[in-house]
Amino acid sequence: YEQGALTEVVLSSTSYYEDFDRIRIGKATIITEEITGLLLETSSIVTIDDKPGVYVINKNNDKVFRPINILGTFGDTTVVSRNYFYDSDGDYTTTVKIYDTILRE
Repeated sequence: YEQGALTEVVLSSTSYYEDFDRIRIGKATIITEEITGLLLETSSIVTIDDKPGVYVINKNNDKVFRPINILGTFGDTTVVSRNYFYDSDGDYTTTVKIYDTILRE
């Protein structure tokens, strides 16, 4: 890769887009980023006391609020830290785990 060099990217789709054949060449910016975490439906996230979180079912079958650390949102899906994270005050915070049952409000 050289600064200013052109790169050809071929895109394919299983969906039909009207007038797609007219857009043969276009400028694009590719942003790459890697995020590791749990995927949640964005609609399941609630805010309590200005903290984002989700409701999970605990071992006693009770509905419990768990704070989350949002790493990124992509459409209807949000990536969050799993098991624990450190909040803005540097405090260790327990969060959702891979097998938690998450409720949607």
